[in-house]
Amino acid sequence: MNKLHLQNEISEALSQGDMENAFGLLDTYDNEFPRDLFFYLASSDALLFFSDFETIIALMEDAIEQGFDNAMIYERLGDAYFDLAMYQPALDNYLKCDLATPDKDTLHVSYSIANCYEELGDFNSAINYYEDVLLECEDHIPSLLGCGICYLHAGKKERGIEYLDQCVALDKNTLENISFELIEFDDKDVFLRYLNQMKDNPLYYRFASDHFYAKGENALALALFRKFAELKPFLHNKAHLAQLYDLNDKPEEAKKIYKAILRSEDDSEFLYDSIDAHLEAYLYLDSLDYLDYVSSHFEDCEAYTAIFLRVFRFSMDVLDGFLMDTLMAMDHSDFTTAEWDRYNEILAMYYVGSEQFEEAIDLLNELDPDTVTGYYYLYISASFNLEDYQTVVDYYDRAEPNGFLAYMCYLSLVYLHRTAEGDRVLYDFLKYMTENPGTPGSDFFMDFLEQFFAYIDSKGK
Repeated sequence: MNKLHLQNEISEALSQGDMENAFGLLDTYDNEFPRDLFFYLASSDALLFFSDFETIIALMEDAIEQGFDNAMIYERLGDAYFDLAMYQPALDNYLKCDLATPDKDTLHVSYSIANCYEELGDFNSAINYYEDVLLECEDHIPSLLGCGICYLHAGKKERGIEYLDQCVALDKNTLENISFELIEFDDKDVFLRYLNQMKDNPLYYRFASDHFYAKGENALALALFRKFAELKPFLHNKAHLAQLYDLNDKPEEAKKIYKAILRSEDDSEFLYDSIDAHLEAYLYLDSLDYLDYVSSHFEDCEAYTAIFLRVFRFSMDVLDGFLMDTLMAMDHSDFTTAEWDRYNEILAMYYVGSEQFEEAIDLLNELDPDTVTGYYYLYISASFNLEDYQTVVDYYDRAEPNGFLAYMCYLSLVYLHRTAEGDRVLYDFLKYMTENPGTPGSDFFMDFLEQFFAYIDSKGK
């Protein structure tokens, strides 16, 4: 088969979005010819169609091992890592690209480098690269926006406002992006400068609510979001309104909304969000009548990984072994690495919650601690319940500070006849939680201390 002709066929299939044909042709190309730059780049284009970033990374790394030290390979690697929110490796690869000759590709790389620095909190470096893009394309709105936000975070308010005002002058629609970026910004006046220009937009109420919620002004957040939910009465907005009522100590109002959600059909336009709202309502109301609703979405679970993982998490929340088994029996062969990580994280949580501690330890031993949120919390909890007190002590310092874990570590040291070390754990955590309000498990820890000191006092008497 003619190599150039096959390349043209692959390119045509990719341009037409005919991925089945494209993958078939790429397999033929891989069997007929040695892997070359065309193969690697065309394969990454095909994989990008399915957002298979992990496979793109593996493929590009193979290209580098085969000697293809090419800027386009590093750019694809950077893009894949960026889409996985792995900003440092994304940055490392982008920086290997040649930026000496400005063109469409180098501008993309410079902009992506700026994005990475911004995500990593290095705002001054981000500004440098955003401004490099603007030197070549002065009306590049994403760079104007990024530059403005970074200048604000770098403490250069006037310069930041100057860039953001340029965005608005070029395109009024950027007010949404700017207001969203500034929701949690400390300077309320800067936030309102842009938000108040979009009062005719329903998102005005959503962004304002989120801003005041971030500031701890829950009553005002509720009032503003109530208006947004009236304008956009989708189930996920009603569920968020119920959450705000609950935060404002109005559980009866929250219950009314959640009951109304359970009587409602799904919003077909927002299927995942509708399912999420229903499951949230079942949990809040502690309702056991969820099986018919959940089973009606089994086909959606098989078709959409995001829906599967949401329902899988719900089955863990309610500790429903039958539902867990049903979901685990479904085909997961197309899961990405990140999706498998989430699946195993939920499964480990289920094992701990359902007191299957040995199964939890066996599963956790197979997983990378860096890929599982709360890995050490789960490992310590399971080990404590298995009376493996030495492991609790060994792993305690690896976990994020948590009142429940401090309690378990203290008792483990007592059981190991190391009471003085246990007292130090109590003292250190008390000091930490005092300096860091909102530390998880703090209320439980304080209740434990009250009982602990009450016990000591009773012994003293």
